[in-house]
Amino acid sequence: MTRTFDHLVAEAESVSVAGWDFSWLDGRATEQRPSWGYQRLRKVVWTVPGFTVAHHRDRLRELHERTETEGPFVARTTRFLIEARKPG
Repeated sequence: MTRTFDHLVAEAESVSVAGWDFSWLDGRATEQRPSWGYQRLRKVVWTVPGFTVAHHRDRLRELHERTETEGPFVARTTRFLIEARKPG
């Protein structure tokens, strides 16, 4: 049985993700680490100022329905770290 978007949002809103406790996401969200290490690269923090589920509910529903029918969203990127040195 596929749960509806509204059911998923209601379930997510009913749990606390205060502080660093994201245990509710265990088994619900997955990630795949790149084959290369990025420990020395600077982290970029992504935020959406003023974001709330209520304000973006319609767009989130569209994205949910799209991933349900088309599969997961996959972002691919290629990055290069170029180091230049003056000869001599």
